[in-house]
Amino acid sequence: YGCNLGSNHTGRQADQEVGSGEGTFWGLGCVIKMPVNLCDAPYSIVAAGVELPPQRLAMPFSLVLSGSEKDDCDGLNHIIPGWLLQSSPYSIARSEAKFAKRRKAKRHDFYT
Repeated sequence: YGCNLGSNHTGRQADQEVGSGEGTFWGLGCVIKMPVNLCDAPYSIVAAGVELPPQRLAMPFSLVLSGSEKDDCDGLNHIIPGWLLQSSPYSIARSEAKFAKRRKAKRHDFYT
């Protein structure tokens, strides 16, 4: 269960990667086709069962849903920017406190 993020054979260098922003939530059964860069989309949610093609997403707090044929999306995902701010602001406050509590590194200013 969980995300199907792919793998490489033993002894081979990684040829693709996933960059995930802070607080990104991956729903169950996601299929991520690399490369994917969500570094500029912190606290975004990829809904369960979404097939994420190679892309760069730069919309923070967004919800990524599977596109449907009735929406004339041609299989592209439906992205709702700022969905988390409107529909679940408590989860942002909770995540911020949770990540701040976990940060223990003292060498970097950007951790504080």
